[in-house]
Amino acid sequence: MRFVEAGDFYIGEMEMRRKNIKFFGKAMENIVILTSFENIVFIHIYYSNHNMQY
Repeated sequence: MRFVEAGDFYIGEMEMRRKNIKFFGKAMENIVILTSFENIVFIHIYYSNHNMQY
């Protein structure tokens, strides 16, 4: 196997591991985690700005 092919194989394997996230032993999709993170950030920004209006 050549170095370029080995590098492509390694990158592909790491991408598959990144996409197959396990949370408490259950497979989760990146979309679910990203959506939860976005919700937390939105709530934080909302309440931070809400408190500044007083």
